[in-house]
Amino acid sequence: MNQDQSYLLDIDKLCQTILRLTANMTETEFQCDERTQLAILYEITILGEVVKRLSTEFRNQHATIELRRIAGMRDRLVHDLEGYIAASGKSRALMFMGFGFPVT
Repeated sequence: MNQDQSYLLDIDKLCQTILRLTANMTETEFQCDERTQLAILYEITILGEVVKRLSTEFRNQHATIELRRIAGMRDRLVHDLEGYIAASGKSRALMFMGFGFPVT
């Protein structure tokens, strides 16, 4: 197995975890569940790190996949979101990032 294949398996596992943790949750339930919010933030952060490690060759061959947006989401979490979370709450931050529920 080459390195990209290993990363793709990691990406699949992370996405499956996010789906499992949020399965059958309403927006209200999600907003009230700090543990799930923190777990999802963590998984998205790791997902962005793994995406950044995919080879240039893989990225070029799969240019229709928005890998830069996925990596950018990680960067927003790590670098730009601290003040936003403090002001608005974690669930609002996830909505801001486009995860799951629309921002109103």
